Amino acid sequence: MASKLCPHCLRPTPDAKLLVLAGCKLVKFVDDFGAAAEYLSLNPNLVIVGRGYVDYTLLQQLESGATPEAAAEQFVLDQKARYYDHNPLIKIWEGHNEPSFGAPHEANALDRMAWYARFESARLRYLADFGLRGVIGNFSTGYPEINKTDLRMWNAFLPAVQAARNYNGCLGLHEYSAPWIWWMTGAYQRNNCADRRFQPGWREENWGEFGWTTLRYRWVYRYALAPAGLDSVPLIITEFGADAVGNNCPGTPSGAWKDLADFWHAYDGARDPIDYWRKPTSERDAERYFAEQLIWYDREIQKDAYVLATTIFTFGASSPTWERYRVDETRIPGYLAAHIRQTIHEPTLPLPPLRPATPSPSPTPEPSPPDLPPKPPPAARGQPREQYSRVYLLLPPNAIDPAWVEAVAEATWSQRRFTIGASADDAGIGNLHGRMVVVINPEAWGRNPTIDEWFAKHYPGVVYVTLHANTPAELVARLRATSLPSPVIARPTPPQPALGQPREQYARTYLLLNPNHTDPAWIKALARAGWARRVTMGGSADDAGIGDLNTRQVIVLNPREGYADDIFAWFAKYYPGTAVQGVEGRTPDEVAVRVKELLQA
Repeated sequence: MASKLCPHCLRPTPDAKLLVLAGCKLVKFVDDFGAAAEYLSLNPNLVIVGRGYVDYTLLQQLESGATPEAAAEQFVLDQKARYYDHNPLIKIWEGHNEPSFGAPHEANALDRMAWYARFESARLRYLADFGLRGVIGNFSTGYPEINKTDLRMWNAFLPAVQAARNYNGCLGLHEYSAPWIWWMTGAYQRNNCADRRFQPGWREENWGEFGWTTLRYRWVYRYALAPAGLDSVPLIITEFGADAVGNNCPGTPSGAWKDLADFWHAYDGARDPIDYWRKPTSERDAERYFAEQLIWYDREIQKDAYVLATTIFTFGASSPTWERYRVDETRIPGYLAAHIRQTIHEPTLPLPPLRPATPSPSPTPEPSPPDLPPKPPPAARGQPREQYSRVYLLLPPNAIDPAWVEAVAEATWSQRRFTIGASADDAGIGNLHGRMVVVINPEAWGRNPTIDEWFAKHYPGVVYVTLHANTPAELVARLRATSLPSPVIARPTPPQPALGQPREQYARTYLLLNPNHTDPAWIKALARAGWARRVTMGGSADDAGIGDLNTRQVIVLNPREGYADDIFAWFAKYYPGTAVQGVEGRTPDEVAVRVKELLQA
């Protein structure tokens, strides 16, 4: 489903704009609203939420003796110019941030929460008078208290949620955790740490789909709002990220994500719900790992239709306190923008229907005979055996000299084995979330449409970067000097609906180098042998077999080397219908001669 990850901006930054350009749903601004017009011009469907500082607190208003209605009127009127005159493009506003009144058993806590519910109800009503909407609550992580049997604080707040339903408002909550975003969700609980595990009488603690800091909102909607018929009120996680929440396993840190990087580098991730961190220490990357954690959370909130968005704390900083939380000026926004583009055309679950709090009983209807199940649609060919991330280096149509392919091989093949070709269809095809294209000289594809417009029309979700070079020699220098992005993070489940269907049928030939062909000499030889026919070449057997095409031909170089299993049987199992042939030779030139003969035949 479409991503719900969005930026929380203490200061609008170029990296926040990167997410807006990728198509994120929402942006939250805090006291710096100057980018609103620019962001809306880039993304007209963007929802903007604002929060402005005031020089008094909620508790000061509460303890002043004012009625909640009078206090709400003061709060809104004090900011009327900010709302109505200075920032007319922002239509949704938060109130006081992270109100807290103590636990339900503490003196006056329930009365204060009831006062606050009336305050928020009145604030929404006053905002509506100006044609504006509001986000209520914005409670801190882990607050207010809730479990299956103690709903007192939330019951006291329900009138505000009812007002949000009546005035088209939203509920706001904050969710943080550390040292991982999934800490205290499911089975990631303190009771399961090594110092307690397997002690006499120990039993695993598992809260399933719920969490105590992140995914805590599910308790609220399941046990407090749904019985009151209020689970259709939209939710915005108005702050989200890594922060100190306590209750950690011994020896694990808690704090902002930058405080956790050293710990992550020594951590093997064997029990992670994602695969990335199960890698050798030399390949671990804290920025990518944190991006993966944020995407894990995104996949979870996509399951809940009432969650509109979550805003990642934070982009930009208004004081040194927040520097440790900043995700901008890192590679994290790049990964998130790629993820947003991958999912942008996927459907979003509809909100649950409005219903009364206590439905009237109705007689149970007689069961009707089941309908015959519809015939399943024919399965598309060339479905990926599993989700993976592809990087395709796309040479322009005027790059007829095989020296262009040799340039790519010289600059990259020993480090990163890109799939190389001149077919924009090959670059976009395949039911994959992670399809990245490095477009060399994009202007060579023409301007009606441009190559980026062409991809957006025929292969939505493709992420692309561009490089410019006038000669093959210049391309070698550019590729060596440019830090090309890592592949887009692959999601484990296939896209829904399917992506990467061919815009029309065409015949593909793929020259597949085996895992032992790490010397660039192999692909240089192939370029001289086959580039005149514009074949695609690379080291990915999945790339060779993927795609719903009538004609998929694969020529495997030295097929008896480098593969743990029979590569022909592998294609028959995972990519049936692919025509696979092998050629063998001891040297690159010897193989190239046989490939050329086969292509000519």
